[in-house]
Amino acid sequence: MSLRGFQVMTLPWFPHRMYVEASSPLEVQQNLPPSHLHAHKPIVLLPPEEGTLIATFKARKMLPCQSWVQIKKPVLYKGDVGYVETSDEHNAVVIVAPRQCPYNIPEHANARMEFDVELVRMANLILEPISSPTGAVISYSCSGQEFIHGLLRLHLSIHHLEVIEYPHPDDIKYHITSEFNRKCIEETVKLFSAQFWREMDKVEIQEGDLKGMTGTLGDIDWDQHSATVFCENNALDCSLCELCRSFSIGDAVKVIAGPFCRETGYVVVVNKGSIVLVVMQEGGVTENVSLANKFYLHHLNVHRSRCRSSSCRAT
Repeated sequence: MSLRGFQVMTLPWFPHRMYVEASSPLEVQQNLPPSHLHAHKPIVLLPPEEGTLIATFKARKMLPCQSWVQIKKPVLYKGDVGYVETSDEHNAVVIVAPRQCPYNIPEHANARMEFDVELVRMANLILEPISSPTGAVISYSCSGQEFIHGLLRLHLSIHHLEVIEYPHPDDIKYHITSEFNRKCIEETVKLFSAQFWREMDKVEIQEGDLKGMTGTLGDIDWDQHSATVFCENNALDCSLCELCRSFSIGDAVKVIAGPFCRETGYVVVVNKGSIVLVVMQEGGVTENVSLANKFYLHHLNVHRSRCRSSSCRAT
């Protein structure tokens, strides 16, 4: 592509991708070498401001903050998913579920766990609280490590990280249950769930002046993270993060995350904050299962092939 006169850019933390400056996706496709005409994935047109942002990160060799990454090194955290808090030309501060804490619990060696202040005090270790600008204690320094809301600030080379667009909720379950950056984490879970939606699904608007209204889902624009919702004969443009999949009694569903992941069943109760399913256990025994998060469900009778996340497990 460079020999044909195109400006081409790659990012080390986004493998198997090329960013090409061209007038249209068609121009890119027409200039692909014959050997790659049918080997590439769909060509996506980026908005100008996003392309400029990528060029900025490339020039500064920085990871975008508030993104999710999978760790390639060190071995202890290999495969774990973390949240990029800050980044410079060489390193990034990644928020992860700790696998090693200053106190010693042999039976939990190298397992993901939440940092426990009480266990630190029981071990008579020095604990230094760190307060936010408002005076609230949000993090602690202990034995050379810094913990925030029970999670660990890990300093890693940017070359040992790979960006994940929509991590699986089970991979960030400690982030979800902590008080760390609630808005970003909730949006991450919603976008993961939205990968399983399809046109004509029933959705509910959860924010804004139309909060509580239901409609049917139209086209999804993944570049803008938005969707068209048909509501009372009106076509509304909504952010995906404003929407929630709506379920009814009798719907056949599959759990896509959480302790009941991969279980299938039927909806028997729909409450404002939870859904109750009847699932079939071995031997024909049924069990009622309550889910507090509707984003952990998708309809069973639709074959999904649209999942955009490299870590998506429930198709």
